[in-house]
Amino acid sequence: VPKAEQHGARVLPNCTAYRIELDGQERARRVLYFDHRGNEQAIAARVVVVAGGAVETPRLLLESECAQCPDGLANRSGMVGKNFMAHTLQFVHGSFPQPIDTYRGFNLGHCCYIGECYTQPGKDYVRGFVLESSFSPPVGLALNSGCGWGQEFKDFFDKFLHIGGIFGVGES
Repeated sequence: VPKAEQHGARVLPNCTAYRIELDGQERARRVLYFDHRGNEQAIAARVVVVAGGAVETPRLLLESECAQCPDGLANRSGMVGKNFMAHTLQFVHGSFPQPIDTYRGFNLGHCCYIGECYTQPGKDYVRGFVLESSFSPPVGLALNSGCGWGQEFKDFFDKFLHIGGIFGVGES
């Protein structure tokens, strides 16, 4: 973001884009949005980047229909917003009394159990789920925990040897 701002980009926090308008060459040139007070606003741009994730990007593209794009922006195929599949994901980490050395072996993704990943008759759900061990490298985990360096990092690493976890992924 700072680099983009150095080149003229503006960050508009707490705003929601609701439509992209095209010029005569079918290039995105203006974005309509609601500002932080809920007022409708517009901003012109030489370049428009759409990066709203798996839900907001298709929403914005579909709401940006116009004469050139009657089914929504970038939707000539009719596939924008279709065949979306999300996964539920749950992490659980715990601290154990003895060191469990989760840093050994595979990093994040050492598979413990794959539960019925294919639809099976008689089951009350389709597809399945996966349970995997969860491990983050010590430096990454320490940085994400907010601990600093030096003695604080050493103290954290002593605790790290006792941390283990598991995560589950369910297909929706």
